[in-house]
Amino acid sequence: MCSDIDLTSNRLIRQDIQKPGTIKRIHGKGSYRLSLYGIILAMPLKTEILDKVLKNFLNAEEISELDKIFSRNVSEKKEKIPLTEPNIKQIDVEATSSKQRPSQIDLLIAFTKNRISKFKLAELLVYTGEVLISQGEFDLAYEVYSNVLEIASTEPDLENLQAYSLLALGDVSSRQAHWKDSIIYIRRAKNIFEREKDYKGCARCENLLGTIYGDKSDIKKTRFHLEKSLSYLNPKKDLSLVGIVEINLGIIESVQGNQNAALTYYKRALVKFEQIKDYRRIGELRNNLGMFFINKGDHNSALKEFDISISIYPRAKFLPTLAISYLSKAYIYTKLKDYQLANAFAEKSMDICLKINDRISIAELYKTKGIIEREQKNYKVAKNYFLASLKINKELDNLMNQAETYFEMGLLYQDQGNKSAAINSWEKSLRYYIKINNAKMAAKIKALIKSSKS
Repeated sequence: MCSDIDLTSNRLIRQDIQKPGTIKRIHGKGSYRLSLYGIILAMPLKTEILDKVLKNFLNAEEISELDKIFSRNVSEKKEKIPLTEPNIKQIDVEATSSKQRPSQIDLLIAFTKNRISKFKLAELLVYTGEVLISQGEFDLAYEVYSNVLEIASTEPDLENLQAYSLLALGDVSSRQAHWKDSIIYIRRAKNIFEREKDYKGCARCENLLGTIYGDKSDIKKTRFHLEKSLSYLNPKKDLSLVGIVEINLGIIESVQGNQNAALTYYKRALVKFEQIKDYRRIGELRNNLGMFFINKGDHNSALKEFDISISIYPRAKFLPTLAISYLSKAYIYTKLKDYQLANAFAEKSMDICLKINDRISIAELYKTKGIIEREQKNYKVAKNYFLASLKINKELDNLMNQAETYFEMGLLYQDQGNKSAAINSWEKSLRYYIKINNAKMAAKIKALIKSSKS
Protein backbone atom coordinates (compact mmCIF):
# COMPACT_ATOMS: atom_id res chain seq x y z
CA MET A 1 0.00 0.00 0.00
CA CYS A 2 1.56 3.24 -1.13
CA SER A 3 1.08 6.09 1.33
CA ASP A 4 -0.69 9.34 0.56
CA ILE A 5 1.10 11.14 3.37
CA ASP A 6 1.91 14.81 2.88
CA LEU A 7 5.67 15.08 2.48
CA THR A 8 6.14 18.12 4.65
CA SER A 9 9.68 17.65 5.92
CA ASN A 10 11.17 20.43 3.79
CA ARG A 11 14.64 21.51 4.89
CA LEU A 12 14.79 24.92 6.54
CA ILE A 13 17.20 27.34 4.91
CA ARG A 14 20.33 28.59 6.62
CA GLN A 15 22.05 31.71 5.34
CA ASP A 16 25.59 32.39 4.19
CA ILE A 17 27.36 33.51 7.35
CA GLN A 18 29.65 35.95 5.60
CA LYS A 19 31.23 36.59 2.25
CA PRO A 20 34.98 36.34 1.93
CA GLY A 21 37.54 38.83 0.86
CA THR A 22 35.44 41.85 1.80
CA ILE A 23 35.97 42.50 5.50
CA LYS A 24 35.63 46.25 5.84
CA ARG A 25 36.55 48.65 8.61
CA ILE A 26 33.67 50.75 9.85
CA HIS A 27 34.87 54.32 10.09
CA GLY A 28 34.63 55.83 13.55
CA LYS A 29 33.81 52.55 15.31
CA GLY A 30 37.19 50.84 15.42
CA SER A 31 35.76 47.49 14.33
CA TYR A 32 35.72 45.34 11.24
CA ARG A 33 32.52 44.29 9.56
CA LEU A 34 31.99 41.58 7.00
CA SER A 35 30.30 42.48 3.73
CA LEU A 36 27.28 40.30 2.95
CA TYR A 37 27.63 40.36 -0.82
CA GLY A 38 29.41 38.29 -3.47
CA ILE A 39 29.01 34.74 -4.70
CA ILE A 40 30.94 31.69 -3.51
CA LEU A 41 32.07 29.37 -6.28
CA ALA A 42 32.71 25.97 -4.72
CA MET A 43 35.47 24.61 -6.90
CA PRO A 44 38.19 22.24 -5.63
CA LEU A 45 40.00 23.96 -2.78
CA LYS A 46 43.39 24.24 -4.50
CA THR A 47 41.96 25.87 -7.64
CA GLU A 48 39.62 28.08 -5.64
CA ILE A 49 42.24 29.38 -3.27
CA LEU A 50 45.00 29.84 -5.84
CA ASP A 51 42.95 31.33 -8.67
CA LYS A 52 40.36 33.34 -6.77
CA VAL A 53 41.76 34.26 -3.41
CA LEU A 54 45.50 34.17 -2.91
CA LYS A 55 46.20 36.83 -5.51
CA ASN A 56 44.64 39.25 -3.02
CA PHE A 57 46.99 38.14 -0.25
CA LEU A 58 50.28 36.91 -1.76
CA ASN A 59 52.55 37.99 -4.60
CA ALA A 60 53.01 35.92 -7.77
CA GLU A 61 56.21 34.29 -6.53
CA GLU A 62 54.60 33.18 -3.26
CA ILE A 63 51.55 31.81 -5.07
CA SER A 64 53.83 29.81 -7.38
CA GLU A 65 55.68 28.40 -4.37
CA LEU A 66 52.44 27.36 -2.66
CA ASP A 67 51.20 25.80 -5.88
CA LYS A 68 54.31 23.62 -5.99
CA ILE A 69 53.79 22.58 -2.36
CA PHE A 70 50.19 21.59 -3.11
CA SER A 71 51.28 19.69 -6.21
CA ARG A 72 53.90 17.71 -4.29
CA ASN A 73 51.70 16.86 -1.32
CA VAL A 74 48.22 16.62 -2.74
CA SER A 75 46.89 14.36 -5.44
CA GLU A 76 43.43 15.70 -5.99
CA LYS A 77 40.94 13.04 -6.89
CA LYS A 78 37.31 13.36 -7.80
CA GLU A 79 34.49 10.93 -7.30
CA LYS A 80 32.36 10.66 -10.39
CA ILE A 81 28.68 10.59 -9.59
CA PRO A 82 27.30 8.24 -12.25
CA LEU A 83 24.30 8.93 -14.41
CA THR A 84 21.15 7.35 -13.03
CA GLU A 85 18.68 8.60 -15.59
CA PRO A 86 19.93 9.20 -19.15
CA ASN A 87 17.18 11.67 -20.00
CA ILE A 88 18.28 14.11 -17.28
CA LYS A 89 21.55 15.53 -18.58
CA GLN A 90 22.14 17.86 -15.66
CA ILE A 91 22.39 15.00 -13.23
CA ASP A 92 25.92 14.14 -14.41
CA VAL A 93 27.88 16.08 -11.81
CA GLU A 94 31.04 15.61 -9.80
CA ALA A 95 31.54 15.78 -6.05
CA THR A 96 35.05 16.62 -4.97
CA SER A 97 36.71 14.18 -2.61
CA SER A 98 37.48 15.36 0.91
CA LYS A 99 40.36 12.96 1.49
CA GLN A 100 43.05 15.55 0.81
CA ARG A 101 41.33 18.50 2.43
CA PRO A 102 43.00 18.42 5.88
CA SER A 103 46.53 18.51 4.46
CA GLN A 104 45.56 21.36 2.15
CA ILE A 105 44.17 23.41 5.04
CA ASP A 106 47.21 22.76 7.20
CA LEU A 107 49.57 23.67 4.36
CA LEU A 108 47.63 26.83 3.58
CA ILE A 109 47.71 28.10 7.17
CA ALA A 110 51.35 27.14 7.74
CA PHE A 111 52.48 28.80 4.51
CA THR A 112 50.58 32.08 4.93
CA LYS A 113 50.84 32.54 8.71
CA ASN A 114 54.16 34.39 8.67
CA ARG A 115 53.66 36.06 5.30
CA ILE A 116 50.50 38.08 5.89
CA SER A 117 48.94 39.93 8.82
CA LYS A 118 46.55 38.31 11.27
CA PHE A 119 43.74 40.32 9.75
CA LYS A 120 44.55 39.14 6.22
CA LEU A 121 44.89 35.53 7.40
CA ALA A 122 41.48 35.73 9.05
CA GLU A 123 40.04 37.16 5.85
CA LEU A 124 41.52 34.29 3.83
CA LEU A 125 40.21 31.68 6.27
CA VAL A 126 36.72 33.19 6.18
CA TYR A 127 36.64 32.66 2.43
CA THR A 128 38.00 29.14 2.79
CA GLY A 129 35.34 28.31 5.38
CA GLU A 130 32.54 29.34 3.04
CA VAL A 131 33.98 27.19 0.26
CA LEU A 132 34.15 24.21 2.61
CA ILE A 133 30.55 24.68 3.78
CA SER A 134 29.31 24.85 0.19
CA GLN A 135 31.01 21.52 -0.51
CA GLY A 136 29.69 19.90 2.66
CA GLU A 137 33.09 19.73 4.39
CA PHE A 138 31.62 20.66 7.77
CA ASP A 139 34.30 19.17 10.01
CA LEU A 140 37.00 21.09 8.16
CA ALA A 141 34.90 24.25 8.08
CA TYR A 142 34.60 23.97 11.86
CA GLU A 143 38.39 23.81 12.17
CA VAL A 144 38.83 26.78 9.85
CA TYR A 145 36.34 28.98 11.71
CA SER A 146 37.88 27.95 15.02
CA ASN A 147 41.15 29.38 13.69
CA VAL A 148 39.35 32.58 12.66
CA LEU A 149 37.80 32.85 16.13
CA GLU A 150 41.20 32.38 17.76
CA ILE A 151 42.66 35.20 15.67
CA ALA A 152 39.68 37.53 16.17
CA SER A 153 39.59 36.95 19.93
CA THR A 154 43.09 38.41 20.32
CA GLU A 155 42.38 41.63 18.44
CA PRO A 156 40.01 44.27 19.94
CA ASP A 157 39.35 45.68 16.46
CA LEU A 158 38.03 42.31 15.25
CA GLU A 159 35.09 41.91 17.63
CA ASN A 160 32.57 41.85 14.77
CA LEU A 161 34.63 39.19 13.01
CA GLN A 162 34.59 37.25 16.28
CA ALA A 163 30.79 37.37 16.22
CA TYR A 164 30.62 36.12 12.64
CA SER A 165 33.06 33.33 13.48
CA LEU A 166 30.85 32.25 16.37
CA LEU A 167 27.81 32.37 14.09
CA ALA A 168 29.66 30.27 11.49
CA LEU A 169 30.55 27.71 14.16
CA GLY A 170 26.89 27.65 15.16
CA ASP A 171 25.89 27.11 11.55
CA VAL A 172 28.35 24.27 11.00
CA SER A 173 27.34 22.62 14.30
CA SER A 174 23.65 22.83 13.42
CA ARG A 175 24.23 21.20 10.02
CA GLN A 176 25.59 18.18 11.89
CA ALA A 177 22.73 18.25 14.41
CA HIS A 178 24.91 19.35 17.35
CA TRP A 179 22.04 21.44 18.63
CA LYS A 180 23.30 22.44 22.10
CA ASP A 181 26.71 23.56 20.88
CA SER A 182 25.11 25.43 18.01
CA ILE A 183 22.73 27.39 20.21
CA ILE A 184 25.57 28.38 22.57
CA TYR A 185 27.65 29.72 19.67
CA ILE A 186 24.70 31.62 18.22
CA ARG A 187 23.79 33.28 21.50
CA ARG A 188 27.39 34.36 22.03
CA ALA A 189 27.41 35.81 18.53
CA LYS A 190 24.15 37.68 19.05
CA ASN A 191 25.41 39.30 22.25
CA ILE A 192 28.25 40.83 20.26
CA PHE A 193 26.00 41.84 17.35
CA GLU A 194 23.66 43.61 19.76
CA ARG A 195 26.54 45.55 21.30
CA GLU A 196 27.77 46.46 17.81
CA LYS A 197 24.23 47.33 16.65
CA ASP A 198 24.74 44.95 13.73
CA TYR A 199 21.08 44.23 13.02
CA LYS A 200 21.75 42.00 10.03
CA GLY A 201 23.95 39.89 12.27
CA CYS A 202 21.10 39.70 14.79
CA ALA A 203 18.72 38.68 11.99
CA ARG A 204 21.08 35.92 10.91
CA CYS A 205 21.26 34.61 14.47
CA GLU A 206 17.49 34.53 14.81
CA ASN A 207 17.02 32.80 11.44
CA LEU A 208 19.59 30.16 12.36
CA LEU A 209 17.88 29.56 15.71
CA GLY A 210 14.63 29.20 13.77
CA THR A 211 16.14 26.52 11.53
CA ILE A 212 17.43 24.60 14.55
CA TYR A 213 14.05 24.54 16.26
CA GLY A 214 12.49 23.72 12.90
CA ASP A 215 14.75 20.68 12.51
CA LYS A 216 13.65 19.71 16.02
CA SER A 217 10.00 20.23 14.94
CA ASP A 218 9.32 22.86 17.60
CA ILE A 219 7.03 24.93 15.40
CA LYS A 220 6.16 27.56 18.01
CA LYS A 221 9.81 28.45 18.69
CA THR A 222 10.65 28.24 15.00
CA ARG A 223 8.02 30.79 14.05
CA PHE A 224 9.01 33.04 16.95
CA HIS A 225 12.65 33.22 15.88
CA LEU A 226 11.87 33.61 12.18
CA GLU A 227 9.48 36.48 12.79
CA LYS A 228 12.02 38.08 15.13
CA SER A 229 14.62 37.76 12.36
CA LEU A 230 12.34 39.67 9.98
CA SER A 231 11.91 42.43 12.56
CA TYR A 232 15.63 43.28 12.24
CA LEU A 233 15.53 43.57 8.44
CA ASN A 234 14.66 46.23 5.88
CA PRO A 235 12.30 44.59 3.32
CA LYS A 236 13.53 46.86 0.52
CA LYS A 237 17.27 46.62 1.18
CA ASP A 238 17.84 43.18 2.70
CA LEU A 239 16.34 41.17 -0.15
CA SER A 240 18.40 38.01 0.28
CA LEU A 241 17.93 37.67 4.03
CA VAL A 242 14.23 38.52 3.84
CA GLY A 243 13.82 35.93 1.08
CA ILE A 244 15.53 33.25 3.16
CA VAL A 245 13.26 33.90 6.13
CA GLU A 246 10.21 33.89 3.84
CA ILE A 247 11.18 30.44 2.53
CA ASN A 248 11.45 29.20 6.10
CA LEU A 249 8.08 30.66 7.05
CA GLY A 250 6.66 28.93 3.97
CA ILE A 251 8.11 25.63 5.15
CA ILE A 252 6.48 26.09 8.55
CA GLU A 253 3.12 26.70 6.86
CA SER A 254 3.68 23.54 4.80
CA VAL A 255 4.52 21.48 7.89
CA GLN A 256 1.21 22.57 9.40
CA GLY A 257 -0.67 21.69 6.22
CA ASN A 258 -1.25 25.28 5.05
CA GLN A 259 -0.05 24.73 1.49
CA ASN A 260 -1.54 27.88 -0.06
CA ALA A 261 0.09 30.10 2.55
CA ALA A 262 3.37 28.26 1.93
CA LEU A 263 3.13 28.91 -1.81
CA THR A 264 2.62 32.63 -1.19
CA TYR A 265 5.85 32.82 0.80
CA TYR A 266 7.74 30.80 -1.82
CA LYS A 267 6.62 33.03 -4.68
CA ARG A 268 7.59 36.18 -2.81
CA ALA A 269 11.03 34.76 -2.06
CA LEU A 270 11.54 33.58 -5.66
CA VAL A 271 11.00 37.09 -7.01
CA LYS A 272 13.71 38.40 -4.68
CA PHE A 273 16.27 35.71 -5.50
CA GLU A 274 15.72 36.00 -9.24
CA GLN A 275 16.15 39.76 -8.95
CA ILE A 276 19.57 39.39 -7.30
CA LYS A 277 20.49 36.23 -9.26
CA ASP A 278 21.15 34.17 -6.14
CA TYR A 279 21.32 30.73 -7.78
CA ARG A 280 21.99 28.81 -4.60
CA ARG A 281 18.79 30.14 -3.05
CA ILE A 282 16.85 29.62 -6.26
CA GLY A 283 17.96 25.98 -6.20
CA GLU A 284 16.84 25.57 -2.59
CA LEU A 285 13.55 27.29 -3.32
CA ARG A 286 12.85 25.09 -6.35
CA ASN A 287 13.24 22.12 -4.02
CA ASN A 288 10.58 23.53 -1.73
CA LEU A 289 8.27 24.21 -4.66
CA GLY A 290 8.76 20.58 -5.63
CA MET A 291 7.66 19.56 -2.13
CA PHE A 292 4.62 21.80 -2.53
CA PHE A 293 3.57 19.97 -5.70
CA ILE A 294 4.17 16.58 -4.06
CA ASN A 295 1.76 17.57 -1.32
CA LYS A 296 -0.72 18.58 -4.01
CA GLY A 297 -0.31 15.21 -5.73
CA ASP A 298 1.12 16.81 -8.89
CA HIS A 299 4.16 14.60 -9.40
CA ASN A 300 5.02 15.82 -12.89
CA SER A 301 5.23 19.45 -11.73
CA ALA A 302 7.26 18.34 -8.71
CA LEU A 303 9.75 16.51 -10.94
CA LYS A 304 10.14 19.62 -13.09
CA GLU A 305 11.01 21.69 -10.01
CA PHE A 306 13.58 19.17 -8.80
CA ASP A 307 15.11 18.99 -12.28
CA ILE A 308 15.41 22.77 -12.30
CA SER A 309 17.12 22.63 -8.90
CA ILE A 310 19.56 19.97 -10.13
CA SER A 311 20.28 21.93 -13.30
CA ILE A 312 21.23 24.96 -11.18
CA TYR A 313 23.91 22.99 -9.29
CA PRO A 314 26.78 23.82 -11.72
CA ARG A 315 26.20 27.51 -10.88
CA ALA A 316 25.14 27.17 -7.25
CA LYS A 317 27.72 24.50 -6.31
CA PHE A 318 26.01 23.55 -3.05
CA LEU A 319 26.05 19.83 -2.31
CA PRO A 320 23.45 19.73 0.51
CA THR A 321 20.77 21.03 -1.87
CA LEU A 322 21.76 18.52 -4.54
CA ALA A 323 21.44 15.68 -2.02
CA ILE A 324 17.93 16.79 -1.10
CA SER A 325 16.93 17.04 -4.77
CA TYR A 326 18.00 13.44 -5.33
CA LEU A 327 16.21 12.36 -2.15
CA SER A 328 13.02 14.09 -3.28
CA LYS A 329 13.15 12.46 -6.72
CA ALA A 330 13.60 9.07 -5.04
CA TYR A 331 10.42 9.71 -3.07
CA ILE A 332 8.47 10.71 -6.18
CA TYR A 333 9.51 7.58 -8.03
CA THR A 334 8.20 5.47 -5.15
CA LYS A 335 4.86 7.19 -5.66
CA LEU A 336 5.08 6.44 -9.39
CA LYS A 337 6.03 2.82 -8.58
CA ASP A 338 9.29 3.06 -10.49
CA TYR A 339 11.33 1.41 -7.76
CA GLN A 340 14.47 0.97 -9.86
CA LEU A 341 14.79 4.73 -10.39
CA ALA A 342 13.71 5.39 -6.80
CA ASN A 343 16.56 3.21 -5.54
CA ALA A 344 19.06 4.80 -7.92
CA PHE A 345 18.27 8.33 -6.75
CA ALA A 346 18.18 7.23 -3.11
CA GLU A 347 21.67 5.74 -3.42
CA LYS A 348 22.89 8.87 -5.19
CA SER A 349 21.56 11.03 -2.40
CA MET A 350 23.00 8.72 0.25
CA ASP A 351 26.49 9.03 -1.27
CA ILE A 352 26.39 12.79 -0.77
CA CYS A 353 24.66 12.71 2.63
CA LEU A 354 27.29 10.35 4.03
CA LYS A 355 30.02 12.58 2.61
CA ILE A 356 28.63 15.70 4.29
CA ASN A 357 27.31 13.90 7.40
CA ASP A 358 23.74 15.11 6.87
CA ARG A 359 22.07 12.88 9.44
CA ILE A 360 18.60 14.36 8.98
CA SER A 361 18.63 13.48 5.29
CA ILE A 362 20.16 10.07 6.03
CA ALA A 363 17.18 9.36 8.30
CA GLU A 364 14.80 10.46 5.54
CA LEU A 365 16.62 8.23 3.07
CA TYR A 366 16.19 5.22 5.36
CA LYS A 367 12.50 6.02 5.52
CA THR A 368 12.30 6.31 1.72
CA LYS A 369 14.18 3.05 1.21
CA GLY A 370 11.77 1.47 3.69
CA ILE A 371 8.85 2.60 1.53
CA ILE A 372 10.54 1.19 -1.59
CA GLU A 373 11.06 -2.21 0.06
CA ARG A 374 7.57 -2.26 1.55
CA GLU A 375 5.98 -1.60 -1.83
CA GLN A 376 7.93 -4.56 -3.20
CA LYS A 377 6.71 -6.67 -0.27
CA ASN A 378 10.18 -7.04 1.25
CA TYR A 379 8.70 -6.43 4.67
CA LYS A 380 11.62 -7.45 6.89
CA VAL A 381 14.05 -5.24 5.00
CA ALA A 382 11.51 -2.38 5.00
CA LYS A 383 11.02 -2.63 8.75
CA ASN A 384 14.77 -2.48 9.36
CA TYR A 385 15.02 0.70 7.30
CA PHE A 386 12.13 2.29 9.21
CA LEU A 387 13.69 1.36 12.55
CA ALA A 388 17.03 2.83 11.44
CA SER A 389 15.25 6.04 10.47
CA LEU A 390 13.46 6.20 13.81
CA LYS A 391 16.71 5.65 15.72
CA ILE A 392 18.37 8.66 14.07
CA ASN A 393 15.29 10.86 14.34
CA LYS A 394 14.94 10.11 18.05
CA GLU A 395 18.59 11.01 18.57
CA LEU A 396 18.01 14.27 16.68
CA ASP A 397 14.70 14.91 18.45
CA ASN A 398 13.02 15.36 15.04
CA LEU A 399 9.30 15.02 15.72
CA MET A 400 8.21 15.58 12.12
CA ASN A 401 10.26 12.75 10.70
CA GLN A 402 9.25 10.44 13.54
CA ALA A 403 5.61 11.18 12.75
CA GLU A 404 6.15 10.34 9.08
CA THR A 405 8.10 7.15 9.79
CA TYR A 406 5.60 5.78 12.29
CA PHE A 407 2.87 6.46 9.74
CA GLU A 408 4.75 4.46 7.10
CA MET A 409 5.37 1.62 9.57
CA GLY A 410 1.64 1.53 10.22
CA LEU A 411 1.05 0.96 6.51
CA LEU A 412 3.63 -1.84 6.56
CA TYR A 413 1.80 -3.62 9.38
CA GLN A 414 -1.50 -3.04 7.62
CA ASP A 415 -0.13 -4.71 4.48
CA GLN A 416 0.91 -7.67 6.64
CA GLY A 417 -2.58 -7.89 8.17
CA ASN A 418 -1.33 -6.97 11.65
CA LYS A 419 -4.03 -4.50 12.68
CA SER A 420 -2.95 -4.05 16.30
CA ALA A 421 0.63 -3.18 15.31
CA ALA A 422 -0.63 -0.83 12.58
CA ILE A 423 -2.90 1.01 15.02
CA ASN A 424 -0.09 1.25 17.58
CA SER A 425 2.24 2.85 15.00
CA TRP A 426 -0.44 5.26 13.80
CA GLU A 427 -1.26 6.30 17.36
CA LYS A 428 2.41 7.19 17.88
CA SER A 429 2.41 9.09 14.60
CA LEU A 430 -0.78 10.90 15.62
CA ARG A 431 0.76 12.12 18.88
CA TYR A 432 3.65 13.71 16.98
CA TYR A 433 1.40 15.31 14.36
CA ILE A 434 -0.71 16.81 17.14
CA LYS A 435 2.44 18.20 18.78
CA ILE A 436 3.46 19.98 15.57
CA ASN A 437 -0.11 21.19 14.90
CA ASN A 438 -0.63 19.40 11.58
CA ALA A 439 -4.41 19.10 11.73
CA LYS A 440 -4.75 17.64 8.23
CA MET A 441 -2.52 14.63 8.90
CA ALA A 442 -3.97 14.19 12.38
CA ALA A 443 -7.46 13.91 10.90
CA LYS A 444 -6.25 11.47 8.23
CA ILE A 445 -4.65 9.19 10.82
CA LYS A 446 -7.69 9.31 13.11
CA ALA A 447 -9.79 8.13 10.19
CA LEU A 448 -7.36 5.26 9.49
CA ILE A 449 -7.38 4.16 13.12
CA LYS A 450 -11.19 4.32 13.28
CA SER A 451 -11.49 2.31 10.06
CA SER A 452 -9.05 -0.33 11.30
CA LYS A 453 -10.89 -0.76 14.58
CA SER A 454 -14.31 -1.20 12.96
